Amino acid sequence: GRDFLARLSPPFVRRFKKDVKDEIRQNFPERKVFKFRAAISPAEEKAFARLGELTLTIDEGKRNGAEMLFRTTLEKALLSSPAACAKSIHERMGKLRAKDASHVDLEPLAELLEAVEAVAPDEVSKLNELVARLKSDPTWKWNPKDPSDRLVVFTERIETLKFLEKHLPARL
Repeated sequence: GRDFLARLSPPFVRRFKKDVKDEIRQNFPERKVFKFRAAISPAEEKAFARLGELTLTIDEGKRNGAEMLFRTTLEKALLSSPAACAKSIHERMGKLRAKDASHVDLEPLAELLEAVEAVAPDEVSKLNELVARLKSDPTWKWNPKDPSDRLVVFTERIETLKFLEKHLPARL
C-alpha cells in the first residue's frame, strides 16, 4: 500500500474557474459554445451508405459485448471524421489478420475503408462548415490577425484532431 503511494507523483488537483476567480486579477472571458449542422457531402453519403450495408460475423449470431460495440464504434468514428473511421477500420483489420489472415470480415471492412478513404478533405462537410463560419459568420467573431483571439475545437477522436491540425490552418 504505502510503497505504491510513495511511487506516485505529487497529486494533481483540478480547480475550476469558480474556485480561483478571487485569486486572479483579470476576468475570465465567458465561454461561447457553438453547435451547427453541416449538409453531408456526396462522398460522405456513400461512406455512410456503405457502413449501413456492412455485414460482419457479429451480424450472424456470433455476438458478444465487445463485438456488438464495434458497429457503434465505427458509426461514432465516422461522425467524428473519415480519418477517425479509417483508423478504427485499420486497427480492426490488423487484429483480424493477426488471428486469421483470411478472416471473413476483412473483405467487407476493406470495402468500407475504401469508401471512407474516398472522402477527400475538401468533402468533409463539418470542416467545410467550420471554415465557412470562421471566415464569414459575424457571431463567431474570430479574427485570424489577432494572436490573442483563440479558437478551441473539441473532437471526439484523436485522429480527428490530427486531421484538423493538418487541414484547418491551410484552409484559414
